[in-house]
Amino acid sequence: MRSNNNTLVMSPGAFDTHQKVLGKVFTKLLAFVEDNAMGELRIAPYVVYFDKENILQPDILPILNENASKIEERAFLELLI
Repeated sequence: MRSNNNTLVMSPGAFDTHQKVLGKVFTKLLAFVEDNAMGELRIAPYVVYFDKENILQPDILPILNENASKIEERAFLELLI
């Protein structure tokens, strides 16, 4: 799911192969980020708000240490950039 300039765009559901690959990529990336003390990762569903009209739900979201202060806990998690 994403919204560009207030236009909602829905992607089709992920296929099984996509989910398998996503899990493997997440596992490898998580190990790298943690081993290098770079920050944290989030995995979908996770909504990112760039502003009120531009919203994205990435498969994997790296949150580097220098951006950790931008995370806000609300009724949903929100990244304000």
